[in-house]
Amino acid sequence: MGYIASVVRSWSMRKLTLITLVFLFFGEYTQLQASQAIGSHRFNLRFNGVNRGQPVTFASRFNPFHQWGRQRVVNSNRRSMLPFAKGPNPVVPVNPWAPTNTITFTTNRVMFPDTLHVLFLGNNIIGAQNMATVLSRMSQHGKQRISAKTYAPQGYTLFNHSVDIHSHTNISTSFPDFKNFTNRIPQHVVVLQEHSRAPVYTPDMTLSSAQRLDLVAKAAKTQLAFFLPHVQGDQFYSTPHMYQRAEGSVYGIAKQLNAPVIPAGLAWQLVDARHPEIILRDRYGFLPSQHGAYLNACMMYCALTWQSPLGLSNGGLQLVREREAKILQRTAWEVFVARQGAIPF
Repeated sequence: MGYIASVVRSWSMRKLTLITLVFLFFGEYTQLQASQAIGSHRFNLRFNGVNRGQPVTFASRFNPFHQWGRQRVVNSNRRSMLPFAKGPNPVVPVNPWAPTNTITFTTNRVMFPDTLHVLFLGNNIIGAQNMATVLSRMSQHGKQRISAKTYAPQGYTLFNHSVDIHSHTNISTSFPDFKNFTNRIPQHVVVLQEHSRAPVYTPDMTLSSAQRLDLVAKAAKTQLAFFLPHVQGDQFYSTPHMYQRAEGSVYGIAKQLNAPVIPAGLAWQLVDARHPEIILRDRYGFLPSQHGAYLNACMMYCALTWQSPLGLSNGGLQLVREREAKILQRTAWEVFVARQGAIPF
């Protein structure tokens, strides 16, 4: 009896092993293979202006709708059977997407993220009053949450950032994807803020520095945007004339890199003209006060979410009262609608 029982147990284990192998090969194996960590290719579709909100369908050799699923029989060395074009920038699907919600293990769904990860690179203009934290707090009660981070040493230009290893590391930082443990999420956008007078006096250096940073951003599967701050005149140009020159230079550079521009300086001009009682500058006359930082944060919110900031909190800036916050929110939305400088997702 003992011998017979051992034979039965051995045969049962063999059957169970065989059934498991067949199930893995014909059932879940293909989905698991499609879920391999392939970096952040699924975000490239959104960065190229395509956001259909549809997942990749099941890549199975037995699915007649997907002829690429049968290619595994011909070429078994392919790392993934997902329908991405070959080349250094595989962002175009080989075959059209099909609507389905039956996949549970795919890493290539094109969807709007729950939280936008934003990095600000600049100097003490964009870092004043801890603007990144203010923006993150404001977004907690909005339609889209934002997690913002700033690397802004005092007096930095884009050239300094282009040769700073800390700037490159911040651009390349990725975040865990809690919806799929095999994925990591890159920075959704890197916002560059140049020294206010550099685009006027050294536009060639600004362009070359932005191009180097753009290469780093593309390698990290993210995108760039430019933040155009307020300026201050000097002995050569008045403040309006200085801003006009800086604006033309920054927009020209952004056009070459196919990047949007956030014209916060224009919003500053409107507030200065319409509401001189709201002090946007600190006591030294150049860096943003709490009101100035809040106006910059409202401009960022508009460009990042394509939504009006009206009704959001003051982000922890206690000197910004409700009436003043509404004025700054409406001004930021007015400039955004007029310029339409939104960041594509």
